[in-house]
Amino acid sequence: MSKRIIWTLQNSCPEKWIDKFIILNFRVIHQPLIQLKLNQNINQLWENIKKYNFIIVTSQFSAKYIIKVLKGKHNVLSIGEISTSLLRDAGHNVIFTANNSIELAHYISENIKSKMLHLCSNKSDKKIWPNNVDLFPFYGPITNSEFNINKKSKSHDIPVFGSPSGVNAWMNINGKCNHNTIAAIGNTTAKHIPSKIYKYLIVPEKSTINSLCSAIHENIEKYEKTK
Repeated sequence: MSKRIIWTLQNSCPEKWIDKFIILNFRVIHQPLIQLKLNQNINQLWENIKKYNFIIVTSQFSAKYIIKVLKGKHNVLSIGEISTSLLRDAGHNVIFTANNSIELAHYISENIKSKMLHLCSNKSDKKIWPNNVDLFPFYGPITNSEFNINKKSKSHDIPVFGSPSGVNAWMNINGKCNHNTIAAIGNTTAKHIPSKIYKYLIVPEKSTINSLCSAIHENIEKYEKTK
């Protein structure tokens, strides 16, 4: 009987990795914990963007909506390869692509003194950003009402989290569910996972889907096959 990787991110696990996990006797169950929903600020998105020479985009969700309202060519700092590709394909000037928010905040502190606008979620942490970064939250996470796998999860399953909001939703549904292994896309997400509910925590060096899948695959090859 195959074990399970419970993929709780909004976007699906890439097919190439699903096939690789199957070879290791793990099947991927995609059950998003979080849905992202636009808020009332979406109506003032362009009015705020046009006041700044630099904008910050840190998620695919943000990138997809922003390119719909941007007029002209903009200077952008982004996180992740997919967000960067979306912005470049739309004709924008991506100055720098970071692997995570900490890396991007450090780059800004060292290289850019101009005011810039972070187009973000209402859960974004203002504390990590330099003083020249203004936040404009135009969307936010809500728990997926159709999520139903947590109560059936077993200790040998590997839950995979893509955000602190996902971790919080998981804990609210069933905080007592312990696992041998848990995976998080980055350190910010990992910090929200209580150490008491896992034995091994997988966090990739880069906060990308490909790096996350690679780290999970490597962990399974090294440890899970011996259990």
